[in-house]
Amino acid sequence: MLGLALSGGGFRAAFLHLGVLAQMARRGLLRQVAAISTVSGGSTIGALYCLRLQRLLQTNPNATDGDYVRLVQGLEVELLRVAQRNLRMRVYLNPLASLRLPASRLGELFDKYFYGGVRVRDLKLSRPVLVLNTTNLHTGGVWRIEAGSDSDLPLGLAVAATAAFPGVYAPVDLPGARVGDGGIRDDLGLATLVERGCDQLLLSDASFQLDEEEGPSVSVLGVALRSVKILRNELREEQLHRHPPKVLAHIRKSCPGVAAEVQDRLGRFRIDFDSLTEVEAWSLELYGYRMAEQELAGTPPVTEATFRFQAMERWIERPTPDYLRQLDVASHIFFKPLRLLRPLGVVAALAAIGAAVLLGLLWIPVGVLLVPAAAALLLIKPWGPKWLRRPVEAVSRFLVRGLLPALLSPLVALHLLTLDRLFLLLGRKRRLREPQ
Repeated sequence: MLGLALSGGGFRAAFLHLGVLAQMARRGLLRQVAAISTVSGGSTIGALYCLRLQRLLQTNPNATDGDYVRLVQGLEVELLRVAQRNLRMRVYLNPLASLRLPASRLGELFDKYFYGGVRVRDLKLSRPVLVLNTTNLHTGGVWRIEAGSDSDLPLGLAVAATAAFPGVYAPVDLPGARVGDGGIRDDLGLATLVERGCDQLLLSDASFQLDEEEGPSVSVLGVALRSVKILRNELREEQLHRHPPKVLAHIRKSCPGVAAEVQDRLGRFRIDFDSLTEVEAWSLELYGYRMAEQELAGTPPVTEATFRFQAMERWIERPTPDYLRQLDVASHIFFKPLRLLRPLGVVAALAAIGAAVLLGLLWIPVGVLLVPAAAALLLIKPWGPKWLRRPVEAVSRFLVRGLLPALLSPLVALHLLTLDRLFLLLGRKRRLREPQ
């Protein structure tokens, strides 16, 4: 029985996985998948694929391999359209929604842009079965959400629960558990497939992998962060050893037709849910497509297929300096448009620093009140008496999820209207020079 695991890794994972799905559709393998196990970024595309597949089979129960190819071609357009809305920044655009609902704001955005309010129980595909993997913060174990179960949970919230990365997104309260990012416990999802009886495992892996550091930090915080990364990488290696997949396409794997310098840069691609440019998205998809082609060479194609991301083939084989520069910037989380605009970027950076200083001066009275209050609340929450914890949690939620986002939301809106649009414009394929 064939099982497909889609790892975590933000939107870089979603686009890499989509390239793997495209190659599987071309070879007639998507119809053979019995179960899909997903984490974080893998859940975004896994849930979207299953939702679109259910609608296809409802209208055409005898769907052909060509129908599966067309389905993936539609996902390619849809995923990029949503990814370019910068969901990470939009989390802070509507702070009142986060106060009013116990759900993650990210889940609301997933529902709005991806899943249209569909509930977990509404996704009733018998094949493949979709299982979303989160981490139970009470016990430290894996908490699985199976599509088609009795759960009335919005599908977007279930996906957000698998992607609630600590320190970036708040955990999600589900019936019976408070859960966080599935990658805390299992970023690959292989164990779920084994428990479902799958004996052939296909893994598309865009999860975190450890980089070698020439000069590790000597600070207490630096060593602590490095230790967490080492432990996370060790967990990944242990999972691969325990459940070795038959097919493994991962973000650091070299493959024919992809230049070594391109592969190296894509391996350092950021893990986030911010905007991706056309060049970034198509490069990740094509990389996944080429890796899957190498891994699935023993299964011949059953249908002809072309995809939009194949427009990057010349650059991924013979990269130009401006293309490599795009991929260099893709490893950063902040100031990406300024990094692409070198001459203007210096001026813009100076202007941004000046604006930040001015803004900081205006916020001093707010900071004087917020910082000590937040510090006191954080001290009371873990150590204070139980009768104080609930009101303290409510107040801290107001400060962190309400007041602070309310103060930041005008800046977020300005960023989305200016710098984010500039970044997407600079990342269009037509701006690249042709390879010689």
